[in-house]
Amino acid sequence: MSDNMVTVHIDGEPVQVPGDTTVFHACEKAGKQPPHFCYHPALGVDGNCRMCMVKIEGMPKPQISCDLRVKDGMKVDTESEDVKRIRSGVLELILVNHPIDCPICDQSGECKLQDFYMEAGLHKSMVPLSMKVHKPKVQDIGGDIVLDAERCVACSRCVRFCNNVTQTGELALFNRGDHTEIGTHPGVALDNDYTGCLADICPVGALTSKDFRFKCRVWFLSRTESVCPGCATGCNIEIDHHEGKIQRLKPRVNEQVNGYWMCDAGRFGYKDVHAPTRLKRFEARAGAERVAEPAKIGLEKIAHALRNVRRDRGAGSIAALASAAHTVEELFLFRKLIEEAVGATEIGLVPTAAGEADNLLIHEDKNPNTTGAMLLGYNADGVEKILARVADGSLKALIVLGADLTTLPPSIPAGLGAKALEAAELVVFLGTHANGTAQAADYVAPLASYAETHGTFVNYKGRVQRIQPAVRAPGDADAGWRVLQDLHGLLVDAARLESAAEVFGQVAAAYAPFKGMDYETLGLEGKVIAK
Repeated sequence: MSDNMVTVHIDGEPVQVPGDTTVFHACEKAGKQPPHFCYHPALGVDGNCRMCMVKIEGMPKPQISCDLRVKDGMKVDTESEDVKRIRSGVLELILVNHPIDCPICDQSGECKLQDFYMEAGLHKSMVPLSMKVHKPKVQDIGGDIVLDAERCVACSRCVRFCNNVTQTGELALFNRGDHTEIGTHPGVALDNDYTGCLADICPVGALTSKDFRFKCRVWFLSRTESVCPGCATGCNIEIDHHEGKIQRLKPRVNEQVNGYWMCDAGRFGYKDVHAPTRLKRFEARAGAERVAEPAKIGLEKIAHALRNVRRDRGAGSIAALASAAHTVEELFLFRKLIEEAVGATEIGLVPTAAGEADNLLIHEDKNPNTTGAMLLGYNADGVEKILARVADGSLKALIVLGADLTTLPPSIPAGLGAKALEAAELVVFLGTHANGTAQAADYVAPLASYAETHGTFVNYKGRVQRIQPAVRAPGDADAGWRVLQDLHGLLVDAARLESAAEVFGQVAAAYAPFKGMDYETLGLEGKVIAK
């Protein structure tokens, strides 16, 4: 960005902007963003839709604002009758063959064509439906995308995304004039890890999501800002939900993390929140079976079992293992529980196998908080030794936070986790979903997922970011920071913190990398840890 500041007059109002700013962005700064279809901040200028035209004093013809740089003293007109007439004319041409099927279009309610018609159109169509050019509808073109070519305004956003962002080049514009339509190349289907982004950037209803198709009208949705838990990148997301159910995830803009994008794996990961494998009840083993218990009794039984092992075998016979899928707050309180209330010292971070990665957003570490766990003193180096000691009877009890010891990476001998679970005299599992460890456990405590609790994750670049609850946890499941404190209080007297924000305050006071941070200063974009 240029350091040279210039003054531009937008409808008579002076605005100071850097000298290399476009007229479009100068108008945007003045609060008068021109209507547009083809321009997108992450895709650059294309200049084909002609909707963003403005009049510049001294220039004989209207100019597209997205591809024109400002000059000092430039006078820009965005509201005159001439400009309004030009925009209305462009919009009328765009709408000539539009099918007018807004009542059944998933984009209805967040459609730029609707918005701009109300803002700059309001003309009567001179083309009856019977004379409109018809194009293919409801085409499955691969990935998460359904194409309705009749709704397309030929903005080329999707083409540029596939060419420049994913660099897979599946899409193109074919034909000319009012027969122009979007489509995949012959014999080619959408085949990249970011197809859902095409529905995000399509300004109309030409490209819509199969997953979200006809699920919910957007004006019924509530929105919560959060962070994707799918990998160590920590993409910023919006959780759109209605009546206690997550309907979709969308990327939330954060130029420091994910820009405008998110991968399909993360986008559809919300289904785990409502999966049938969710743990909903506290359970305690009674003979060969486990029975559900009320939350209070379930926690008391866990505390009683831990006290018995500590009394009979000693605190040194107890080990604790955690997953990096849990928040900073939960991992902090888990460590306090083990060290201060249980009195054990054997604590490890269960490793997971590396997954697929790319050069865009997908990270091989499929945990959202490995960096956070390591900053709190967790490490995976001693996990194999801990499991071996449990398996040979040297350690008698295991407390597991979220991790599945039956699906360990190749770096740990095959079957060692299962042997440890079988040999342990006591296994306590606290987590969100049923897994092999939960199945083997003597006691199970259900926890809230990332979409049901407050907390923080630290991504692989060291950025601390907040998650927030969008929906209620199922059954008796509760926030991990609350359950861990409840269990701590049943074992020893301890001061109770009333919110995740207070827990994070203790983290910031105890660990130098988090010094000076709190939920307010983290905001929606997070902060990088102190070096």
